[in-house]
Amino acid sequence: MVLTNGASASNVFWVAGSYVALGPGSSSVGTFLANGYVTLTNAAVSGAVFSLTAGMTLTVSAVRLPSYGALALSGPAYNTPVNLLSASGFAVLGGSAVVNTGPSTVAGNVGCYPGDSDQISVR
Repeated sequence: MVLTNGASASNVFWVAGSYVALGPGSSSVGTFLANGYVTLTNAAVSGAVFSLTAGMTLTVSAVRLPSYGALALSGPAYNTPVNLLSASGFAVLGGSAVVNTGPSTVAGNVGCYPGDSDQISVR
C-alpha cells in the first residue's frame, strides 16, 4: 500500500464486520478495527490493530504504532477528529486474548480488553 498526496497512516481506518487476516508478505497502513478475531502471519502494519470481541494471533509479524497526535479525517463527509481515547497508545489490543507464536515485533503497547493480562501470551 502506498500513501500519496500527503496521506498518513493516522488517517487510514479499516473496519471489518467480522475478522481481519493479513497473510504472508502483506504490508499495510492504518488502524484495523475488527469485530471478530485478527490473524497476522508474516505481515507488517504501520498503524494499530484492534479486535473488539475476539482474540488475536501474531506469527512472525511487525506492528509499528505511528505517532498519531490529533486525528482528523478530511473530506466532505468528515469534519470531526477521530478520538481513540485510551486505546490510542496501543499497537495491538485484543478483545479476549493476544497470542504471539513467532518472533514478532510490536512497537507500541499490547493489551487485552475486556480480558486481562493473563490472556496475553508471548512465545
